[in-house]
Amino acid sequence: MRSEYLPQILIALIVVVAVIVGLVVVGGPTAGRMEKRDEARITDLRELASFVECVADSNQNTLPEELGQIESCSRDVRLSDPFTDVPYRYEPISPTAFRVCAELERPGAATQTSWHNWEFEPSTGCLTASYLR
Repeated sequence: MRSEYLPQILIALIVVVAVIVGLVVVGGPTAGRMEKRDEARITDLRELASFVECVADSNQNTLPEELGQIESCSRDVRLSDPFTDVPYRYEPISPTAFRVCAELERPGAATQTSWHNWEFEPSTGCLTASYLR
């Protein structure tokens, strides 16, 4: 091997190593797809929380015992994960609070956030809400 090719070979190796390190750090396209699916699940949980509040409004300010479509709340909500068909979990916590949960693929990539009277906890995949009468 001639020494005149050494700088080109070193630059090529640095580029290859940088690409590999970048994929490892970011997670690559698979991680990106997993995060997009988790974003869809979190959006579904928000929609479900809003739906539960609608059901409670229609039911004399009483939270439902279980989830199901009703005519008075004619929203198009998904009751199960669109990617796995596993039903989302709904848990009444008290007469004025409930939780809706999903199994996230990358809980560490999601962020803990609050909206309205809801709080999302990524480690559990649950959105907890207080129903304000």
